[in-house]
Amino acid sequence: TANEILRWLHAQLGDNRFNLPEILEAVKNEGKKASKLVVHVENLEQYNKLLADAHDRLAVVSFSAAWCAPCKLIAPRFADLSSEHQGVLFITVDVDEFPEISAQEDITAIPTFVFYKNGEKADEMRGSEVQGLLSRISKLK
Repeated sequence: TANEILRWLHAQLGDNRFNLPEILEAVKNEGKKASKLVVHVENLEQYNKLLADAHDRLAVVSFSAAWCAPCKLIAPRFADLSSEHQGVLFITVDVDEFPEISAQEDITAIPTFVFYKNGEKADEMRGSEVQGLLSRISKLK
């Protein structure tokens, strides 16, 4: 983990090179900052309300699972995109936690990204290709 790496660096370099507690706090805050821009769905009602309230705003929904390696690879980039594209709503749904949402959206593979505009499904993308996400966001925004 990041904490283990920083502790090892601290052991190698000593206190004179950097402030370990300050760096640890910065790493924690950076993760919190990025995750605040992506809405993590907590139930079906919240999911449906988010999409309904988006109106003409583009909503990008990431369907993933904790055990999915490609999902883990693209998740940080998905968070980055949320800060780069103001006005776009970024939502993530864990398919294992909310199978009813996956069934409602007919999700059969992960990661899957579903794009909504004006309350309707505008596009869908399977896989973890960042360029595909970027092009769809730019086209639909």
